[in-house]
Amino acid sequence: MDTRYTAFPAAMWQEKSRSRTELCTRMVKQLLLEEVEKGNYENLVLSPLSIDVVLNMVAAGSRGRTLKKMLGLLGSKNIHEIKSQSLEMMAVATGDQYLNNGDDEPGIYGCEAKMVDFETQGDEVVDEINSWAETASRGLIKNFLQRGSLSRDMALILANGLYFKGKWEHDLKFDANLTKNRPFYLLNGDTNSVPFMTSHKRYHRCRSFEGFKVLHIPYQSKSKQFSMYFFLPDERDGLQNLLDKLISVSGYSYEYSCLN
Repeated sequence: MDTRYTAFPAAMWQEKSRSRTELCTRMVKQLLLEEVEKGNYENLVLSPLSIDVVLNMVAAGSRGRTLKKMLGLLGSKNIHEIKSQSLEMMAVATGDQYLNNGDDEPGIYGCEAKMVDFETQGDEVVDEINSWAETASRGLIKNFLQRGSLSRDMALILANGLYFKGKWEHDLKFDANLTKNRPFYLLNGDTNSVPFMTSHKRYHRCRSFEGFKVLHIPYQSKSKQFSMYFFLPDERDGLQNLLDKLISVSGYSYEYSCLN
C-alpha cells in the first residue's frame, strides 16, 4: 500500500468542486420534479459531498464501458484523477489538509465492500446496515431499512453517512422569545404553520439577486470552510425557476454563494 501526504489549497478545491455541485443541483431538480409528480411534498435533503463519495466509489470499482460512462458523468479523465479529487474532497470534509491515506478505496473513503446474497441473507444485511447507520449518525438514525425490504432482484446497495455538528461563528444564537409561527408555502400551494427563528445580529450576510435572495451563516472552524447557505426564491412557486438558474450557467451557484 502506498502512503501519500498531500496538501491542497482551498482555492483548488473550490474550483474543482463547482462541476460536482452543479451535478448535484441537476439531480436535486430531477428528484424534486419526480416527487412532485408523485404528489409527495415532503422535504427533500441531498448532500453533494455524499453523492460525490458514492459516485467516486462506484467509478473506482468500475471497469470497461461502465468506467468510461462514470468518468464522463464525473468529468474526470481517468481513475487516478478521481482518486486524487477524492483525497482533496476528504481533506476538506475532515478539516485536515494533510491526509495520510492509502491508494486503495478503503483507505481513501473509509469504506468496505461485501458480497452478499440478498435472497437468503436479506434480513441479515438489513440489520447490519441499520447498525452501521445508527453508529455513523451518533444514534440519530435508527431502523433505516425495514426487514423484508430487500428483493432478490437487487444488485447493489451503496450506503454513505455524513454526520456534521457545529456551532455558529461568533456564538450566534437565536432568541427563543422572537420565534413565531408563520405560514410556510408548499409546492402545491398549501401552507403549513411552522416556527420561524429571528435574529437581528449582523454576523451573517444576505444579498438579493434577480428572483431570489441568499443568506450566508458561517460555522466555527479553523480554516472557515464550513457555512450554511439559504437560497430563497422571491416567488412562492419559484423553486423550480431557481434550480433552473443554478444549473443554466456554469459556476452560477458557486458565484452567488460567495458572499463577501
